[in-house]
Amino acid sequence: YNPTSGTFSFTFRLSQASDTQIYIYDITGNVMQIISTSGTFGYNVVDWNGQTGFGGSIPEGAYVYQIISGGKPIPGGRGKFPVI
Repeated sequence: YNPTSGTFSFTFRLSQASDTQIYIYDITGNVMQIISTSGTFGYNVVDWNGQTGFGGSIPEGAYVYQIISGGKPIPGGRGKFPVI
């Protein structure tokens, strides 16, 4: 991800193709956006434009993401990122 451009790329690996969601939370645990994609076997890259689920740009601050595939969290699929 690049916290200064407003565009973020999430890279992750799946052991099998599966519907995948990336949940983005603010620091208080509120869901800011859910990105849904059809994940493929192997490495995947999902770009996000920094828009919230409410239609506005995500405000500056600290955020947490979690990647869920096939209804389960993927190994290494959780982290933090700043928006500045």
